[in-house]
Amino acid sequence: MPRKQEPALSAQAKAAANAGGTERAIEFSKDILDAIRSDVFLGGQGNRTSAGQFNKGTSGNPRGRPKRESPGAVIPLANLDPDSVSAITMRHAARKVTAQTEDGAVEMSLKEAAIIKMVREAIKGNTGHSRTLFQLLGRAEADGIKRKRDEFRHWSEVRDHARETYAQAKQAGTKPPLSVHPDDIELRADGSVVILGPTEAGAIAVMRYLHSKVDYHIINITYYRWVEHRFIRRYRRRFGDGFLYSELDFWADQSELPPRLQLTLDDVAELFKPYAGMSGRALHALLREAAEPLELPVPPRELRAPIVVPTSDIEAGREKGIIGRPFLDAWLTAANTFWSQRAAEIKGQ
Repeated sequence: MPRKQEPALSAQAKAAANAGGTERAIEFSKDILDAIRSDVFLGGQGNRTSAGQFNKGTSGNPRGRPKRESPGAVIPLANLDPDSVSAITMRHAARKVTAQTEDGAVEMSLKEAAIIKMVREAIKGNTGHSRTLFQLLGRAEADGIKRKRDEFRHWSEVRDHARETYAQAKQAGTKPPLSVHPDDIELRADGSVVILGPTEAGAIAVMRYLHSKVDYHIINITYYRWVEHRFIRRYRRRFGDGFLYSELDFWADQSELPPRLQLTLDDVAELFKPYAGMSGRALHALLREAAEPLELPVPPRELRAPIVVPTSDIEAGREKGIIGRPFLDAWLTAANTFWSQRAAEIKGQ
C-alpha cells in the first residue's frame, strides 16, 4: 500500500518508533541526592563555574562538613591494613573456589560455598549450623528492611524537594526547570519505590537535550516532506512504501521522554503550522539555524530523494525485538551505503 502524506506525524509512524514504557525499578544510591541538589535542582547550572570552580558562596559538599566517625564506625575495606586479620579474612572470603552443587561443579566465592555448606548441614539436623544459619538470616532480613526504609526515606525527601521547586516556580509565575518531577517518583504503600521519569543528573541531561530538539525535528520533517513532494512531482512516483526517517527519528526521541513531556499528534500538528507553505530554500535555512547549536546534521540542498525506512525493514526489526532508537541506529548504519548510491543514481537521472 503506498504511503500517504498527512498534515501531522502519523500514528503509525509513532507506533513504529515507540520504544516502550519508561517505568523502571531503581537501586538505592547514597550519592544520588548530592548529584540532584548540586546539578538538577539548580536548573542544570550546578554550583560550579564554567572553569569547574565552585561559585562564590557555595559549597562543594552540600551535606556540609562530615561528622567525625564514632569508634564503632565501619572502616572501608580500602582503608584497612592489608596485613590485618579483617583484610585477610575479606580477601579469602571473596576468593573463587569450585564447589559441587546439584548442577555439578560451579565456581563461586568461598563465602558463598561456606553458606551452601552450612545450609546442607542444617538440613541434615546439625543444630550448631542451624543456629548460625538463622542468625545470618535474621541479620540479612534486618539489613534488607533497613535498606528499604532508607531508600523510601531518601526518595520521599527527593520528591518533597521537587514539589517545593515546582511550587516556587508556579508562585513566581515562571516556567519550572526540566528536572526531577514529583509525579515521576511513586512511593507505594508496601514501602517500594518506582521511578517513572529521570531522576539522576545524567538522565536529566539527556531529557533536556531531547526536549531541546523538538524545533529541529519539526523543521527537519517539514523539509524532508518538501523533498518528498518534489520527488513525487518530478518522477511521478513515490520513493517507496514506508515512513520518513525524520518522522521515526522524532518519535524515537519522544518515546525516551517522560510521559508528561511527550507530544500528542494534535500538539505536533500545531507545531507544523508556522512552516506550512514555506519554500525548500527557507526551510533549509531554518534547519541550519536549529541544527547548529545542537550540532546535528543538515541534509545538503542538493538532496533529491527522501530517506524512507521501508515497512518491511520495520516489520523485520520487530520480529527480532529491535524497535525504537536501537532499530533506527542499526538501520541507518546498514543503509548508509545504499542511500548514498541511490541518491547518486537519482541525481544522475
